Amino acid sequence: MKKIFNLNVFCGHEISYDEEISTLKRARHKFFLFYINKPVNYHIEFRLFNCEIFFGLYDNLNTAIIDHWIHFLHYGRKTGHVKFEKNFYFDEEFYIQQYHPDLDEYSCFLEHYLKKGWMKGFNPSAFFDNDFYIKKYSESYEQDLCPFEHFLKVGFSKGNIPFEFRQYSDLYSSDLKITELPVYEAHKEQDYIVPSITPAQMENDSFTIFIPLGLGDAVAIEPIYRYLKINFPDKKLYSILYQNQAEICKYNRNCDGFIIVDKNKDLRPVLLEVVTKTVIVNCVINGITIVCGKSSFLWHNSVTKYLPTTYFDKQNLLSAMSVVAGLPEIDVQPIFWSLPSADEFNIFFDKVKYVVIHCSSADKKKNWDSKNYTVLARHLISKGFSVVEIGVEQFIICEHQNYYNFTSKLSFQEIYNLIKNAELFIGPDSVFLHLSNCAKQKAVCIAGPVKGFYCGYKKMFSGQLPCSGDYFKGINIEYCYPENGKKINSIKVSEVIEKVNKLITIEG
Repeated sequence: MKKIFNLNVFCGHEISYDEEISTLKRARHKFFLFYINKPVNYHIEFRLFNCEIFFGLYDNLNTAIIDHWIHFLHYGRKTGHVKFEKNFYFDEEFYIQQYHPDLDEYSCFLEHYLKKGWMKGFNPSAFFDNDFYIKKYSESYEQDLCPFEHFLKVGFSKGNIPFEFRQYSDLYSSDLKITELPVYEAHKEQDYIVPSITPAQMENDSFTIFIPLGLGDAVAIEPIYRYLKINFPDKKLYSILYQNQAEICKYNRNCDGFIIVDKNKDLRPVLLEVVTKTVIVNCVINGITIVCGKSSFLWHNSVTKYLPTTYFDKQNLLSAMSVVAGLPEIDVQPIFWSLPSADEFNIFFDKVKYVVIHCSSADKKKNWDSKNYTVLARHLISKGFSVVEIGVEQFIICEHQNYYNFTSKLSFQEIYNLIKNAELFIGPDSVFLHLSNCAKQKAVCIAGPVKGFYCGYKKMFSGQLPCSGDYFKGINIEYCYPENGKKINSIKVSEVIEKVNKLITIEG
């Protein structure tokens, strides 16, 4: 084998500084030899180069990624080409702009920071504060260790925070379990709409709920707004949301303002503005990587009870997110706040029996086959029901006059009213299942396997209960799971029809 520079041989499962590096040992890749020019700190640079390997964005370690890593070590960091570098907290442009006169002979600025910069008080980015970290966590590690290195190796997995802000979990904590919450309205106006605000418009000493994840999460988490407003009625309550999440939540009478962010941009600059005024109620489950455009970062709480690989074992989305935020474990029915005076939200069908079916989840592993949905729809039509398909794309192929294709045509308000007045809802674990839960509608959930990742370790859930309240208790819902870890298409149409028959009366 051709020698490249001064080679050092590393075995991927033997070089670990801690147990997480052992994730390089996979069934498909039992043994890795990295012929590389040894960096200043292999563990830190590899995590900065491509942290997604450790936090679940790749099913298997791709050899192309290793090739890019080797290329970066040999050429990129020496020439300033960082094409393949993806990092969370080291910002080379920031480092150069802030400390250019002191960078002297170093061509690799990360190397400068790790060897000299941190001891001079230099920060690796605007999102990591050396002085704050050393002061806050001085008792947990040796003082001659680089704080940034400690954070990447140990700190974030313990919930250490990289710059100063107040989290709800630091101020309040509870071991209570809440199974009932009253319907509470802080804003009594009939046509109340949550305003979109900027961080500059926020009031001091407020709360801000942080949920930059899926649409279903935005629905499931509604009881947390109620809980906070009931217990802190005099404090303003804000939320950081994507635009499509804001469309779901825009009539929530317990929210005082949305900070709407672009899902293709880095959220950390917004957080830097927000945290100066507010207490963060961080509902993101620990270990989840938040991807914003080309950048990504980890968000952790000091409450590390639930991880992506554990919370579905015993909990639903709402109860897990409330616990990681430092709140009591909340397991109640969410409310979908609508605008009752809006004429466009009227029901489409009057005195017609219909079933709403949603087929296309964003997670393709949750999608039952189009042919199966078509057979199911035709069966329901033959029994006297109309079938209404919702979602982003059409799955059901049917030309019968009692089949209605409303995919990509309705607002969330219209879909909610459609589901609420149906005989039944059928679909995968998605935002519309959570809307059905809000409506206390009967439902059949065709539940495909769900992947949970943490530090590169993968777990498949095949019996998950995503919704809180009645659906978590098994009231008004039937779940269809694939047997013995099989894929979702192993579920037969006859099994779904059997579940449907348990919930609604089908003549003949």
